[in-house]
Amino acid sequence: MTGSVKSGLDVATTTRKNVFKGKRIATIVNHTAVTKDLVSFYDIAKASKDYSLTYLYSPPHGVRGDAQDSEEEYHIDKKTGVPVYPSYSLRLEDNVKTMREHKIDAIVVDLQQAGARYYGHKFVMCFAMDAAAKAGIELIVLDRPNPIAPIPPEGEVLDLRFKSGIGWFEIPNVHGMTHGELATMYNEEYSIKCNLTVVKMEGWKHDMWYEDTGLFWPVISPNLPTVDSVVTYAGTCLFEGCNISEGRGTTRPFEIFGAPWLDAKALAEELNSRGLPGIKFGEAYFIPTPNPLKHFSKFAGEKCQGVRLYVTDRKTYQPVRAAVHLLDAIMRADPEKFKWREKSKDAEHYSMDILSGSDDLRTKLEAGIPADDIVGAWKTKLAKFKEKRKEYLLYK
Repeated sequence: MTGSVKSGLDVATTTRKNVFKGKRIATIVNHTAVTKDLVSFYDIAKASKDYSLTYLYSPPHGVRGDAQDSEEEYHIDKKTGVPVYPSYSLRLEDNVKTMREHKIDAIVVDLQQAGARYYGHKFVMCFAMDAAAKAGIELIVLDRPNPIAPIPPEGEVLDLRFKSGIGWFEIPNVHGMTHGELATMYNEEYSIKCNLTVVKMEGWKHDMWYEDTGLFWPVISPNLPTVDSVVTYAGTCLFEGCNISEGRGTTRPFEIFGAPWLDAKALAEELNSRGLPGIKFGEAYFIPTPNPLKHFSKFAGEKCQGVRLYVTDRKTYQPVRAAVHLLDAIMRADPEKFKWREKSKDAEHYSMDILSGSDDLRTKLEAGIPADDIVGAWKTKLAKFKEKRKEYLLYK
């Protein structure tokens, strides 16, 4: 680690900037909210006499990061002794009543993100902004690095007809922005009128990979253990929308893909022949470990064949383009056995459409349109997004 970046939490706790002083606060914070010396936000808040920690909202994966695929329900947190509410409650009509009952002055958000639209923490922040605006209270974002910020914006800009908890406003699959920047964009572009305070990082730049910051990498979720997994996840999270294993139940989730019927050698050869920049595909043979949440470990206990992604050059790697080629190659290898993930009961859209941002990717793959033609069709909206985001970049 070579950098000397100070996160928003480090800045807030070392300078105190008066952002918390005298306030009763609620938090959307998890295990990733630590100082450069690995001191937890919870420990800092519990010990502080300057402000009062009133209650917590549990983001996806829980306040300690140990929930596999869910938010924790209401309970009393053993470490802090304060109530924990699930963050989906921020979207309920009676949430303003909860805020007023607790007499909170501000909601504090400190969450390490993944840099991809699918990773839902940024939208929990947006739900909180909506709720804070209605309640007339402040929302404070303690900013942290986007771990894959050097990757240019890529993918499809969300079509608002496909709005969901993993896609709340018009950004592409890979956006290149920090939570503070995204919050500023959301507040202004959608006239949220939230009393927003962003505590900026010190020493961070958009051309930094996470390893350049000097900060320790937290395991941000049970299936994103490393920065390498986050780099590939930026595209390969799309595989959650189909019946191909995305490597859950292995030690390399979102880097290994396969199914029992695939031919690893043939698939790797086909993908490598496409000459995609910054990536090589190797044969992969694996058996996903069973998981109580069955949709997590597809083909649990079965022998699978497929490919592993090896990023050879992050500067030229295009994660969404690579994932679209991977989907295309697998569909062409066995179109009868490949399936989209079924709609859940009462669902309006396919899971793949929610993940990709519209039904464009799914329908064009079904029609046999070449992968690069699909990706190329997104360029106009993507260019408009890139121009718009310039207004909201806090780290020039």
